[in-house]
Amino acid sequence: QPSLPAIRVPLPGSERMEAGFVVVRGVPTQSNATLVANRHRRILPVARATETKPGAARQPWPAGRFLRDLVFFRPILKPPAPDPGREFRKKRSAELPVVFVTGATGGVGKRTVRELQQAGYPTRCLVRDVARARAILEEAGVEFQGGKANVELVGGDLHNIHPDLVKRVGAVVSATGVKVGPVDDTPDRSKYYQGVKFYDPVVLEDTPENVEYLGVKNLVKVFQEQLNASSKGDEEIISFATADEVKATWGMTDDIVMGGVSEGKLTFSGPGIARFEGVVSTGNSGGFSSIRTRAFESAVDLTGYDGFRIKIKGDGQRYKFIVRCDSNWDGVAYCKSFDTVPAGYWSTIDIPFEELQPVFRARTLTDGTNFDKRRVMAFQIMLSKFEYDGNLNPSFQAGPFKLELGPIAAYRKKSRDMKGPKFIHIGSAGTTRVLRLDEFPDKEKLPPAVQMNAMLGRIMEWKFAGEDVIRENIDKYAIIRPCALTEENQVGWDKLCYSTGDTLTGKVSREDIAKLVVHLLGQRAIARTTFEVSDSAGSGSSLSDVAFGGPETQGDRAYAKFPFVPESN
Repeated sequence: QPSLPAIRVPLPGSERMEAGFVVVRGVPTQSNATLVANRHRRILPVARATETKPGAARQPWPAGRFLRDLVFFRPILKPPAPDPGREFRKKRSAELPVVFVTGATGGVGKRTVRELQQAGYPTRCLVRDVARARAILEEAGVEFQGGKANVELVGGDLHNIHPDLVKRVGAVVSATGVKVGPVDDTPDRSKYYQGVKFYDPVVLEDTPENVEYLGVKNLVKVFQEQLNASSKGDEEIISFATADEVKATWGMTDDIVMGGVSEGKLTFSGPGIARFEGVVSTGNSGGFSSIRTRAFESAVDLTGYDGFRIKIKGDGQRYKFIVRCDSNWDGVAYCKSFDTVPAGYWSTIDIPFEELQPVFRARTLTDGTNFDKRRVMAFQIMLSKFEYDGNLNPSFQAGPFKLELGPIAAYRKKSRDMKGPKFIHIGSAGTTRVLRLDEFPDKEKLPPAVQMNAMLGRIMEWKFAGEDVIRENIDKYAIIRPCALTEENQVGWDKLCYSTGDTLTGKVSREDIAKLVVHLLGQRAIARTTFEVSDSAGSGSSLSDVAFGGPETQGDRAYAKFPFVPESN
């Protein structure tokens, strides 16, 4: 007889069919299994249970099925099989929310991308020319190779955003603005970037309406549903995606391992669905059928998750969900029973990790053994006559059974969403002042863009209209209105002055604005806010005063209806 790996076989005739395993080598028959069990009793005690009822004929033992299941779980030659542990690690590495950036090659945008990378945020940049954008970003200090290479460049513009780009996006940073520069600027825009001496400006590309309003409007439309949804982050571990996956991953563990005759099977019913069905019999003192995965090649690490979630359609019976944290065949299992309804409709069950009971051979453990969510090595679904510690399953019925299963997933109680605002828009101080000119008698002190609003295609009005699109459609946003942007040295976002009245004047470094954006992404308390920012000492409030004071409202503003859209001339 060929030498086979050691398995544990319970004593035939045992009423406690989930207990009493002994080590056996080779293929036991109905007659020699008892002999081997008795021979090993002193080495591994077996709980002797009730024999088959007197006068009841024992049914033939399906040795062929036993051999089939033995070979599946202890193959002589290891077949290729899915590795849920490895696949789950891939999903986890890709689960961090992506920050989607527009205007990534601009003065503030390129610095923001660099700061996002340094803070560890995966970033996706919408650019018109990928090669040119890469050169600009590399010059700004963004890395595209090595350990920090988490910046993706994608082609398009505000009016052409491919639906696939929405995937995994947790926040949007809108740094796009219509391109305005000094008249007769140099190719490297030296006049624009010096930021101190004033030059007569001109709109260089496109129009304010098309960029500041219609472009922002389309950006919001594309991402609105994604950003306003709050996902708690279910992640599939077992997907039942294909028939081959089901066949390679799952095997049967019925009561034939202790002399019973129950028979179950797992079949692929379509993408994402498998059907566990068969006949469970109490003949030969049996009474359980189960499906079980091979031990995973690598453990599934569920750090950060709170429980398992399964979609089921049952038959009114009570089943057991079983998890194992090692590759031992007869080791500690972590169990949770769940009831199904006979109506046969789909429902979702949650199994919190803390409700998994440690069990060894159907006996609950009280020695402090706990489920280790860092080392999930196998799953098992069982229909059994018994619950735990000798108690009977109150819903058990011998005969045909059927349980349909959807994917086995891990869930989180807390959202994995970005902490801070989902949409950060970088606008401009003075946006509303063109609509409030009577409040500013000294027109010479108004920002140049406000003074030349009409000359620049009503730029400030279209900026304000774009802001209102955000306010109307995004649940969590922050609209930053910098005063005059400069290339000067940063002072630190925490030393800047902030205001919500759109009266602030002065200037501010692009470096400081970039760092401010990244800081805001981590601030959970910010929901709906608009503020101006400047480095003018003593002329404003702190960030906490303007950003954490509660969500802003627009219904009481007298200078413009909400949402604002400029009227035709």
